[in-house]
Amino acid sequence: MKSKLILAGLVIVALGVGFFAGIYVAGRAWGSMFQRHIDTEASNQAHFSIRALSDFREGKQANALELMESGLDNSLLTYVRYERLPPADRNEAGVRAIQVARDYRLRHPWQNPTPELREAVQKVLSLSK
Repeated sequence: MKSKLILAGLVIVALGVGFFAGIYVAGRAWGSMFQRHIDTEASNQAHFSIRALSDFREGKQANALELMESGLDNSLLTYVRYERLPPADRNEAGVRAIQVARDYRLRHPWQNPTPELREAVQKVLSLSK
């Protein structure tokens, strides 16, 4: 009987140690992966900004404007999934971004030359009141 209790105790301790070790390792892996994602996003944004600013400074305002408008569309495509989410599950920052973009596009109409992207952006903009 005593050996069964000791064995059960060891199993419980092993499970507990394994559980907490797993949380620790997974947390480090997720943290590292999340940081790589953040770094990649920042790098992409820097390259995008440099390209638009370079076009602008070289007198290619039309190119810079097209690049910025296209970049806005690409950002809005992040929120296509909001169409399937109940309003309560939508991130407030995303909802605000859609509203600001909708207001901007009402003042400064622009349409993406790619029909599929244009349709998706219109769906996102229609989510705003």
